Amino acid sequence: MKKICFVVYVSDGLHYRSITGAGHFSQIRLINALKKQLSPYYDVHFDPATMEEKPDLLVIPEPFKIYFANSEENVLLLPSIFFVTKDAKAIKEKIDDHFAGK
Repeated sequence: MKKICFVVYVSDGLHYRSITGAGHFSQIRLINALKKQLSPYYDVHFDPATMEEKPDLLVIPEPFKIYFANSEENVLLLPSIFFVTKDAKAIKEKIDDHFAGK
């Protein structure tokens, strides 16, 4: 099973930025929704620092791309609207396409 890690928040050195911008509880709901809907297909994580092995793919909302511009990780940038609307179906389709080489 492919290991994927969603980056839904980043540290800009002063504080953490959330993709939803709506606060902690919104972030928890997003994480729970994505994990529930995508775990049957992928080994889903949300913090690369806590993973024992390197993920097969980092899934990153487009606004965070600046933080990963020089990353050597396998990165998939997705429109942030997918995360704001918790559109797990669209996110899964993009991840599936990525692994299929499309």
